[in-house]
Amino acid sequence: MPSQLLQAEPPSSEFSYGHCDTVLIQNIRSSVPYVAQVQAVFQLTTPPIEAPGLNQVLAYVQHFNVIGDKPEPTAGMWRVTRSYLHNTLQPQSRRRCGSILPLTDITHGVELIPVYHTLLPKEVDSSNSLEVFDEYFLNNFADKELYHTLAVAFGV
Repeated sequence: MPSQLLQAEPPSSEFSYGHCDTVLIQNIRSSVPYVAQVQAVFQLTTPPIEAPGLNQVLAYVQHFNVIGDKPEPTAGMWRVTRSYLHNTLQPQSRRRCGSILPLTDITHGVELIPVYHTLLPKEVDSSNSLEVFDEYFLNNFADKELYHTLAVAFGV
């Protein structure tokens, strides 16, 4: 795949939630790729110990789960939902699941389209739609490489 621009910007006056791209991740720890939103890209300046993996560029990502075992029939796209950790002591408290991984595990930028269950509120726009909704369509029609990757990975 050719190189692609990846954005992971902190909150600002223009983007109150930040501007963080969604990506497809494939690594040696998992045979199936997964979708995540990149929150930060960084590199440790002085590794605390001598470890070969700590001198590379890393990404902090927040995960999405694929819903079902096949694309949604009417749209022909996979549905994904944000992955949360739930606190059993405080049921209404939840946090997004995240992890740190090598930047090289990111294979492709992806587009997520919010699933609207009702009329879209007027305050929702492209700068906040990834933060307002929890369920999305994974646009596998964005380009032929992504279509093929998802078809092979998820067995369509």
